[in-house]
Amino acid sequence: MTHLISAINVACAKTTISGCYDGKEVTSIPHWEFFDLGIAVQTLCLKAHELGLGTVVVGLMNHEACEKILAVSEGHKVYAVIPIGRPATEPKAGPPRKPLSEIVFLNDLNKPMF
Repeated sequence: MTHLISAINVACAKTTISGCYDGKEVTSIPHWEFFDLGIAVQTLCLKAHELGLGTVVVGLMNHEACEKILAVSEGHKVYAVIPIGRPATEPKAGPPRKPLSEIVFLNDLNKPMF
């Protein structure tokens, strides 16, 4: 979808907080800031959609250059940018949903629940 960009949001996170204790990773899966940031970015995109705005999450970029341009503080990282704007064209229907039998399982990933 083409958008007339009104703003560009930069999704940043402070490292060594989520999933960390005393600045050290303590969970078996590191970098919990991805999870927290994902929730925040999804919420931003859903609210923009509710307001009739379009978004796209962009992760293919030069993260280091973006951090330098924005003077991102040490201990923080840029993970994505989210342009927000009014759609230049009417939105199209998305792809059909997958059947539940392909995505919902009970106790075993080889046994569909439905």
